[in-house]
Amino acid sequence: MKNFYIALGTADYMTTLWKKYEKERMILLHNGVHSLLLHETDKKTKFAAPKKFEVVASEGDLAEHGFFALIYVSIMGEQHHVFEDRFLQRQHAISQEPGFVAFRLLRPKNDTDYLVLTEWTGPASFDAWKLTDDYKEAIASYAEAGTINMNSQSFEPTIFTKTYTTNIDDVDYPDEDDNR
Repeated sequence: MKNFYIALGTADYMTTLWKKYEKERMILLHNGVHSLLLHETDKKTKFAAPKKFEVVASEGDLAEHGFFALIYVSIMGEQHHVFEDRFLQRQHAISQEPGFVAFRLLRPKNDTDYLVLTEWTGPASFDAWKLTDDYKEAIASYAEAGTINMNSQSFEPTIFTKTYTTNIDDVDYPDEDDNR
């Protein structure tokens, strides 16, 4: 099973790491808050303290240029197998969407947050997918699989999305000058 690592930091620091390990296949992402380095490998990562995942499902090859949406799904440990089973049994139409590049379902190694990583040719493609029934069914499925009932109290997972681009010039950093 492939490993997937994510390092988080400032744009300058992540760019320095990316250049330092240019022989490794890593993808540098930015948004208005911070930057990420993605490292998908069969080996160990070069990062000192990354978020660690295993690739459970994948489609397409991640490209070094594009728009990424990371959907975090917080699942309690006892619900992991339910979440994965439902995800893998569900028919996914995402690969047919215009602008779709790739996706990864990532199981956390040391956390509770699963990650559904999707890559698109641009933000308009992702926004268009969010309007489809496939997207709505996927989000509903994530919530349902992560819901547990303990003593008649229902606990639902937290689901949130963060978006990133590989082009730092497309990012507006608040309260920063152009000397990144």
